Order: sequence, then C-alpha cells, then structure tokens
Amino acid sequence: MIIISICIFEISFKMKKKLKLKSSINKFLNKLKAPFVNRNNQIIFGSSLLLLSIFLSIAFTSFFIHWKSDSSIVVDSSFYDIITNPDVKNSLGGLGAFLSYTLIFRLFGISAYLIVTFILLLGLKVFGLKRFSLSNNFFHTLLALIFIPVFIFHFFENKLLSGKLGIMTQELIENALGPIGTTLLLITIILIYIPLTFNLKYERLLLFINKIKLRFKKSEKNILFSETTDTKEEEEEEEEEEEEEEATINQSPKNLLDNDDFNNNQSNTSKE
Repeated sequence: MIIISICIFEISFKMKKKLKLKSSINKFLNKLKAPFVNRNNQIIFGSSLLLLSIFLSIAFTSFFIHWKSDSSIVVDSSFYDIITNPDVKNSLGGLGAFLSYTLIFRLFGISAYLIVTFILLLGLKVFGLKRFSLSNNFFHTLLALIFIPVFIFHFFENKLLSGKLGIMTQELIENALGPIGTTLLLITIILIYIPLTFNLKYERLLLFINKIKLRFKKSEKNILFSETTDTKEEEEEEEEEEEEEEATINQSPKNLLDNDDFNNNQSNTSKE
C-alpha cells in the first residue's frame, strides 16, 4: 500500500508540473498575441512585413545583376562601411547589398526568395487571410531552404545559386555517401516529398504517367502524319513537274516540224 501511494503521489506531482508548464506556455503565447489583437497594430505590423518582402525581392534581384562588384565591397568590409559606401550598385543601397549577400551568397542561394514569400504570407496572415496554414508554410520553407541549394550544387555546380550553405552541406553528404549515394538520396527525398505533400496516391501517379504517355504517342503520330503528308505532296509535285517536262519534250519535235513547214512555205512563196 505504501508503494502504491508513493507511485500515485509521484504521478500526481508530474501531472501538476505538466499543467503548470502548459499554463505558463499559454500565458507566454497570450502575451505575444496581445499586441496583435488591436487592429491598428495589425495594420502596422502587416504593412511593415509586406514592405520588407518587397524590399528583399528588389534587393535580391539587384544582387543577381551586380553581384560581382557588390561582393568585392561586402567581403572585407564592416556593416557601417558597407552602408556608407557610395560604390555599391545595389538598387537598395548598402543595406540591400549586405542582406542579399548574406542570405544569397553566404547562406541559401536562389532559394532565399522563399524567405520573401514566407514574409509576404506572414503579412497577409496578420491582415486576416486564413486560407493557408502558417505552420505548414514555415515547415515547407525550412525544408526547401535546406534541400534546394544542395540539389542545385550537386546537379548543376552553380555556386551563386546554391550558396555557401548548400555547398558545405552537399560536400558533407557526398563525403559520407559518395556521388551516387547523394544522387539517390536527393531523388528519394523528391519521390517521398511530392506524394506526401500533394496527397498523391500510387494509382493517381500511374494514371498521370499513362496520360503523359498517351499524349506523347499522339504527338508522335501527328508528327509522322504531317511528315507523310508533306512527303506525299512533294512526290505529287515532283510527278507533276516530270509530266510537264515530258509534255514539253514531246511537244518540241512537233514545234520543230511546224517551224520547218512554215519556213519551206515561205521559201516557196518567195521563189514564186
């Protein structure tokens, strides 16, 4: 009985601890949500997020145009020197060059645009758009930021589009699994991720593949039919040209004879 009572006491004590943790977490979340309950605060925060997404998209696009000149300035300079440098060619100045160099060149490559889309969706969520789940978007964005740079550098070896984080991660995986193992790993991740994300079943995939095959076969038949019709038309044209040539050849001796008769008649009349 004593042992049972001790066990019950321990279980009740643990349950109380869990309830306290849950209540403390809920209080913390409510404190975070409190400023955004007010509509004015929602408008300010949402509009600032939308402006930030536009700012980053312009800065990233400008970086891909002027990345060579801006990288040489950003590499060995402090934050203050970058912002105050007049030679920066980024459309949004030194701050745009610094952010784009950090997020694109040092970290995520071209997949840094996904950060822009996530910030944009977060701003729309603050404004009250409830058609999508923010947690799901965050999860998929995080996976894409890790996977896309590795995929780009492994298959295309583009350092700018993959970023340093993608290069380092790809080299680590390739050292562990080798080139073939890395390729198989990336392909299996795609084959697992797409059906789970889009709720695709094996039967639907087979139907989709069969539809693609049928369309491909139809396109091949159309191409062959057009080629055969073109060849038939060319053959008919050649036959018509040959018939015309034969007709001209057959007519030419008659014309010569007619010309000879005409000349003879003229000579006889002249003699008379």
